[in-house]
Amino acid sequence: MISRTTAGVRFRDGHPFLILRPGRAYWTVRIITPRDRKNDGRKKILSPVPKNSYHEKAGPRKSPIRFPESASAAPHPNHSFVKIPGPMNHIPAFKAAILVAAGICAAHFARLSPAWAWPVLAGLVLIRSLPGRWKARGLNQAVLVSALVVLGALRYGTATGRPVSGHVAALPDSLDCALEGFPASDPEIRPDRFTMELEPERIILKDTARPVRGRVLVRFRKSPGSRFGYGDRIRVTGRLTRPPPRRNPGGFDYRAWLERQGIRKILTVPEADGAEILAGHSGSPLLRRVIFPARRRILARIDRLYPESGRPLMRTLLAGDRTEMDADTEEAFAETGIIHILAVSGLHTGFIVLILRLLFGMCRLPKTAETLLVISGLAAFALITGARPPVVRAALMASIYLTGLLIDRGASPFNTVGAAALILLLPKPARLFDPGFLLSFTAVMGILYLYPKLDGAVRSAAPPGFLGRHPWIRGITGLLFVSLAAQAGTLPVAVSVFNRLPLLGWLFNLAAVPVAGLIVLLGFASLFFSAFSVEIGLSYAALNQALIRGLVWAVESLGRSGRFAVSVPTPSWPVILIYITALILAGEWKRKTVRKGLIFALLAWMNCAVWPAVTGREYRNLRVLHFDVGQGDAALVRLPRGKTLLIDGGPADGRFDCGARIIAPYLIREGIRRIDALVLTHPHLDHVGGLPAIMERFRVGRILIAGTEFRSAAYETFLETAERKRIPVQEVTAPDSLVLVPAVKIRILNPEPRFKGKPQNRAGAVNNQSIVLQIVYGKTVLMMMGDAEIAVEKHLMNRYTDLGAAVLKTGHHGSRTSSSPGFVKRAAPDYAVVSVGARNRHGHPAPETLDRLRSAGAEIVRTDKHGAVLFATDGNALRMKTCIRNADP
Repeated sequence: MISRTTAGVRFRDGHPFLILRPGRAYWTVRIITPRDRKNDGRKKILSPVPKNSYHEKAGPRKSPIRFPESASAAPHPNHSFVKIPGPMNHIPAFKAAILVAAGICAAHFARLSPAWAWPVLAGLVLIRSLPGRWKARGLNQAVLVSALVVLGALRYGTATGRPVSGHVAALPDSLDCALEGFPASDPEIRPDRFTMELEPERIILKDTARPVRGRVLVRFRKSPGSRFGYGDRIRVTGRLTRPPPRRNPGGFDYRAWLERQGIRKILTVPEADGAEILAGHSGSPLLRRVIFPARRRILARIDRLYPESGRPLMRTLLAGDRTEMDADTEEAFAETGIIHILAVSGLHTGFIVLILRLLFGMCRLPKTAETLLVISGLAAFALITGARPPVVRAALMASIYLTGLLIDRGASPFNTVGAAALILLLPKPARLFDPGFLLSFTAVMGILYLYPKLDGAVRSAAPPGFLGRHPWIRGITGLLFVSLAAQAGTLPVAVSVFNRLPLLGWLFNLAAVPVAGLIVLLGFASLFFSAFSVEIGLSYAALNQALIRGLVWAVESLGRSGRFAVSVPTPSWPVILIYITALILAGEWKRKTVRKGLIFALLAWMNCAVWPAVTGREYRNLRVLHFDVGQGDAALVRLPRGKTLLIDGGPADGRFDCGARIIAPYLIREGIRRIDALVLTHPHLDHVGGLPAIMERFRVGRILIAGTEFRSAAYETFLETAERKRIPVQEVTAPDSLVLVPAVKIRILNPEPRFKGKPQNRAGAVNNQSIVLQIVYGKTVLMMMGDAEIAVEKHLMNRYTDLGAAVLKTGHHGSRTSSSPGFVKRAAPDYAVVSVGARNRHGHPAPETLDRLRSAGAEIVRTDKHGAVLFATDGNALRMKTCIRNADP
């Protein structure tokens, strides 16, 4: 048994004492025999050890420590200082978390099956059990390191692998059924949707029922109201499907996002009466009777105390409920670099600890009881606010710190971070790829590593006694350095996820964080005092409302200007490693040996970043990406030497703009800032709708249109935007051509002058005025048909002999009025792309059209089934990849 003293650690079991004293980067050990204990007393305090004594008297640096069985065999205490070997002895939890995370990453990116991990673990155990004389020096540590990496990979594989029988994920897709179970949380009610997470217990198919487990997201197309909540046993009837996957490169992967939360299926309930409350209750009694009722009361009290303008922010800050937050307001917080304020995390946890310690301190409770009650309060607060990774991380770190104080042992901040990460990752290893998890932990790591170095630099640079005479300066620099360190830590994650770099986020945080802290403090005060007197609570809320109004006004004013954030492409792994290495190099510059290694690593990462871009084939390839824009068309052609051609922009309406939500984010991620040529095949909404958003956000060299006299509101907006942005607009007809790079020939095969008639607003007439493009690169030909129909196809067959194409983008979304048998036979495509929306009201694509394409030997790829489709060619070979399947056929 080991007990801690103010200066060391001692054994009480009669064996030789082991005294540990923290050195600069290691622990020193001293053996004390019973004779020394008799002479020197029950405790032996180590005096400072001279720096040279370890190297002169310790012997080999990694010699094992063996304790004698008898006191007479103990070495003399005056010369028995040795270094405990092994890399895991210093901040072990932090290093263990890194190794487990490395295993999770290996299993995720290499798609490793968990089957291989069990034999590897067995082999490691066998190696560990070898007799001592067969073990190489350092083998124990190598086995431990390997075991932790394998543990991470194994845990990820078992958590995300193929579901076992009886799990809801093993059920077939598009299954009409009824599920009985209980909500895992209270329903989420928004103006446009009503959802809840369900823990199913039984599934009912027709007249049969069987047990089932897992977690399901239930969506109600018509709101049933808030008739039920956590713990109520309910039956819901609807269609069970898999969550939709990512449909465009770099787009939001809804399926992966839900799977990280343990949700594998979605049950869509078509009617409001599709839910029925059953007898009995399920779930945790603590959550059912304490946590969720407390959350409901808090939200109800906020609604009562605060007006409509301040209610969304207070629900977000105090209860983690963003259901009422306006999307434009959230975007403004992101633009100014202070979006983290909206996440319940360390700031809120600190106030909870302060309030609870003051409250329990006034009750004069014993220290153990007070600490346990504060930790229990933190756990309850984390559950009430939704138990998201930032607040759970903060609550865990605070709990570990308080536990260390209780047992009189200081905890390393890095070790505390590592322990919190392990507690979060082992149950749900997919959390490692959750942006909230990554932002929370990288912010803390940035503060822990960079803040002491920045603060130390200021202390060194300041004249002696200056900071002592001006403490306010140190306070301001402290806030500034915390903000800088947090932003520096989160920068790789924030840029990779959001493709946005706030230029003055560190400066805005300097003012916004204290204001947000005061808002949170006044919010807690208003809730607390309203429990005794609503009038007092309202007075605090009125004061807080003024602060809320000022903060939201300032953020929205700055965010809407668009001057304080820039869009940046997604960085590659070498670029991220360059940034991290440079950051550590700046912090460790004075350590010569470390500096040399970091400089070498920095040069290696730079080579990895530069050479593939210079010598890679992607720079010489022609790539065509057909976006999945639903029932519409949009394609990006990336020519050799970096030139770009955008063909159509998909639809847009009041709810969703394909240009702003699909095409623009992809262009930003890829680092494309200029569209050299923009082609509008024809002015129907499903082709022109998304183009104004592209013209607003990117430089456009010129615009090619068919010159139709058709007019619509969307087309007028397009022309007005082009005029306002001073983009040249050119009407084209066959046989014009477009030259962007000499190696690629772009021919315009349609419209012919005879198709450019009066403003016939019939759909077919406008469709036949579509621009048809033939793109030729080496031996590869691609044909882009727009919405051209059979009349245009007949004209093309009469006029041109070279209509063969490796890739044919079918006309008019695969309708029966396009892709005639003769034209398909002449084109003889290897691939036929059908850009179409799932379950569209037009019935596209027509079955007979698909049959004609198959008869011609074409492989059909559809955006409604395969998502976005990418073709790449060097002029000879042609490669195809789909977004959903993400594999070559």
